[in-house]
Amino acid sequence: MKGHSNTSASSGVRISAEMVLENTSRAYAELRDLLDSNEALGEPLYLRLRRAIMECLSNGRWMPGDKMPSEGELARELGVSLGTVQKVLNGLAKEDVLVRRHGHGTFVSVGRGQSQMLLHFRFVGDDTGSILPVYAEFIDRMVCGDAADVRDFLSCSGEYIRVRRRLKIANEFECISEFMIDAERFSEIMTIPEEELGRVVIRNLMARKFNAPTLKLKQYVRATKFDAQMVKLMHGDPKIPYGLLMEIHSFTHGDVPISFQKIYIPADSRPLELLGPDLAT
Repeated sequence: MKGHSNTSASSGVRISAEMVLENTSRAYAELRDLLDSNEALGEPLYLRLRRAIMECLSNGRWMPGDKMPSEGELARELGVSLGTVQKVLNGLAKEDVLVRRHGHGTFVSVGRGQSQMLLHFRFVGDDTGSILPVYAEFIDRMVCGDAADVRDFLSCSGEYIRVRRRLKIANEFECISEFMIDAERFSEIMTIPEEELGRVVIRNLMARKFNAPTLKLKQYVRATKFDAQMVKLMHGDPKIPYGLLMEIHSFTHGDVPISFQKIYIPADSRPLELLGPDLAT
């Protein structure tokens, strides 16, 4: 993408020019598919384009601080008029989803960030109406089978994939997420580049690639003492190894278990806004 920075502001990970180009190519492919999908047919074109761009933002194709392609490039690549692109981008700028800078281009708003997309990291700022920005950073992924509670909930064959990420909350503190899914059904997750797993909202990825949207949750929270390894992962103070452990049991169509997530939140953090368990509406 011409003029794109080689450093991701959201993750602090250096991104090569080749990776930026590949990510942009994938974004265009996704935008075209969304514009031409059966669900979108019958809608006005500008609404279809708006929905497609929002979906790409939600999927992590462009992250907070990233520069969007130019109006002309979007129009050319997607086969729509320049006026339609301008209408959509201007509308998203008014909603604070994008920031338009005259002479510099269009950028994804840092003020919204992934905090509007990640369900369980909605930490409240000084203004009770504001949600702090959240930046995800990939740690590791592996096929596991040692946790019986995870295996039993997922009803998997014996192995599950664990994706661990570090969530930076407005550069104030850090949380750790362990996201676990059936290794057999979602084996393709192991082939996705690590950089992409650091950028994408995994629930959206599962919905898009595997037709497995999260529709309902059961959430459990308890105060606990973290082990030394977890405190180190959180860059926390070893003298204060306490915090909250949140467990999320997620379900898809037909109340079928879809994911088991553990979130580690340090003791010295912000108030956390909790969402309801029914995500179907």
